[in-house]
Amino acid sequence: MYKLFVSTVSDEIFIAIIKDEEIHEYYDKSVSNHAQKFLPLIDKALKENNIKLKDISEVIAVNGPGSFTGIRIGLSFVKTLSYSLNIPVKVISSLMSYLVSSDFKGNKISKIFDNKGCYICAVDQNNKVIIDEEYKSTDDLKLYDDFCLVDQQFNVKRILKYLEDIPFTNVFNVKPSYIKKIDTEKAINKSKNELEYKYSYVEKEIVIGYVIFRINFDVIDITDVFVNEDKRRKHIASILLNEIFCDYKGKNSYYLEVREDNIGAINLYKSFNFNIINKRKNYYNDCDALIMSKEMEVK
Repeated sequence: MYKLFVSTVSDEIFIAIIKDEEIHEYYDKSVSNHAQKFLPLIDKALKENNIKLKDISEVIAVNGPGSFTGIRIGLSFVKTLSYSLNIPVKVISSLMSYLVSSDFKGNKISKIFDNKGCYICAVDQNNKVIIDEEYKSTDDLKLYDDFCLVDQQFNVKRILKYLEDIPFTNVFNVKPSYIKKIDTEKAINKSKNELEYKYSYVEKEIVIGYVIFRINFDVIDITDVFVNEDKRRKHIASILLNEIFCDYKGKNSYYLEVREDNIGAINLYKSFNFNIINKRKNYYNDCDALIMSKEMEVK
């Protein structure tokens, strides 16, 4: 049987098909069009190895940190494949992948930068973690000058060796790790059958976006989605919504309402498979409200 290695964490899509000791690797450069290039690359890899998806016995997925859109596309494919064909999944972070791919013998560190700082992780010569994955500001990085900085490259053979003793991950627990900092806080408001939560997106200890929602048995009502105007179009609302969906997989239904003229928000919710189910006339005085819902299949 075959193993499939998938990474969409950067601007280079990387796929590998593994059969015993044979490893066939496939790459495609994708700065902003992972959605158009990912599946054709998967198809190419399968065809050149004369196999089908049902021949895959295991999937190894890199879950970030990295590109928001890339990770979402890659992990959505992996989770669908695993769920539909009952294929086990192992997950490894991009930071750890780079570390175990390096043949350097000694303390080594992996860094993934954004415009504020970077995610880091460090291991010793036996790939034992000595610094857990964490986000650091640029000013803090000088503390790690004694570590060897590894290249951002994948060595599939070494990664597979490292993962031999790592257990499979329940597909419902496969979560993305984005290059973002999210602070999750539970609000004070509570009632017997209902809780109100607030997920906040934080930059330098300042909340620049949030989602407020209530839980009522198996239903989640999203009551407010907000992002500072100067921070919009940076996927912040998408990151917060995705975090909710990952944390509350056992809930059957999601509901929200949105202004009918807020096309950007409507398209965002549709991208998460929300559908328009009703309309409230003149709800906002100057505009109708659309009621949207998302139904989750609970296994």
